[in-house]
Amino acid sequence: MDDGKRLYGVDLFKALSMLLVVALHINTVGGALEGSAAGSVQWWIADFVQIAAYCCVDCFALATGFLMAGRRFRPGRIVSLWLQVAFYSVVTAIAWYFTVPGKIDLKYIVSSFFPVLTSKYWYFTAYFVLFFFTPFLNAMLRALDTHGRKMLLAAIFVFLSLLPTFRPLSVIPLSGGYCFFWLAALYLVGGCVKLDGLYEKASGKFFVLAYFASVALNINAKVKASVTAICGGKAATSAHIKTADAIFSSVGKVYHIDEDLFPAFGALGGASGAFVLMYIDALAEAGVRAGKDFFLETN
Repeated sequence: MDDGKRLYGVDLFKALSMLLVVALHINTVGGALEGSAAGSVQWWIADFVQIAAYCCVDCFALATGFLMAGRRFRPGRIVSLWLQVAFYSVVTAIAWYFTVPGKIDLKYIVSSFFPVLTSKYWYFTAYFVLFFFTPFLNAMLRALDTHGRKMLLAAIFVFLSLLPTFRPLSVIPLSGGYCFFWLAALYLVGGCVKLDGLYEKASGKFFVLAYFASVALNINAKVKASVTAICGGKAATSAHIKTADAIFSSVGKVYHIDEDLFPAFGALGGASGAFVLMYIDALAEAGVRAGKDFFLETN
């Protein structure tokens, strides 16, 4: 940190993000998810890892904005990073050239010296471009007051996250998140979190629970087993309710209930699954404690 205080939580955040990047590539490039039989234990584990690791690159970009916001621009950093990427890229390519003949040719090895010009690695290419914009992005963040940065976060959320989710905008080429624009947006978010001390206003436990909750919700939605309750407010029209129903019914069941029933629905929908698992676990534990005699008597 610029004040000399090191935030080890950010270091852990970056390390976990890199670990999830590796897990994501094992699942996709390595074929762990595709090679698993649908519905098997291995498939469920691979699918859980896929969903849990999906945000890893975004997390790393957030950490980049958090750490670099306010720092002095040093061109030597990108040169050093370029040399590191080129070195490991060339070494890996040469190793593959001799260990797996026919998979890699000399042209591929030569292109490894120029990871940006050949767009060999999308993240490094996007980061390379972003690096030269960081002085201007930092200047903009510092020029804004707290209210201005909140408005900036709101604009990023609405135009780069909310609207593209329901209606992609052709004028904003996000390329599914694999581009400079999305990386720059996450950089700005990370910078706002740092400059306004937003990371100090919520406990680490809250973010951990929110993360695992979002993963669990994605698993349910992926197998179309989510459950959603809807209640129209005073300003909601029938068209609004119909739109919400169409969105959430695409990933599971939708129930229309009165507003005063939401606490009960939340308890049943959110906690009932946990209570069922506790009941099953208690039955299994009882069987283990009863031992062999119990099974002999019942059979």
